[in-house]
Amino acid sequence: IDALGKSPPPFDYKSLPGIYGLNDTALRVEDYASKFCAAELLIRAGTNVVSMFSQGNWDTHGSDGSVERNLMNGVVPHLNRFLERMYAPDGLGATHNVVTVIMGEFARSLPGNDHQTNLSATVIGKYVKVGTTGKVNSNAQLGPETPGPSGLWSYLAAAAKVPANPFGANPHNLVI
Repeated sequence: IDALGKSPPPFDYKSLPGIYGLNDTALRVEDYASKFCAAELLIRAGTNVVSMFSQGNWDTHGSDGSVERNLMNGVVPHLNRFLERMYAPDGLGATHNVVTVIMGEFARSLPGNDHQTNLSATVIGKYVKVGTTGKVNSNAQLGPETPGPSGLWSYLAAAAKVPANPFGANPHNLVI
């Protein structure tokens, strides 16, 4: 509600697609450049939460990791551009607290590169210290002391500086 009542800061919205290497004919839902461009547009317009999903086939099995690395090669350049723009100290980084979360079933079993029972999350933000909240063992399993979903949401609320954290105490206070 507060975001709707505020005027967005001045910005040349027409220049945004070009920054992401797009033109009017290149804007597509499946394209990562378009997704990151749209996310920046929404953030600049005042929204507080943006979710984007991959429509690619990330459900890989039995590879040596090269399939997954090739999939990430399609994301990383656009993600880097987005992160540079979100955290630039003379740009949005000075006025916004953008928290970027990349979640997925990145943990895979060994040696077969099959599904694992845990989800991993990479969190990037203004108030996030570089570190880790958990390590996996040789079977890519998280330890029993690893907080569950409420711990993740509590951590994200702390990173976003939510005034009253509805998920309880942040179990990852060493990385905030």
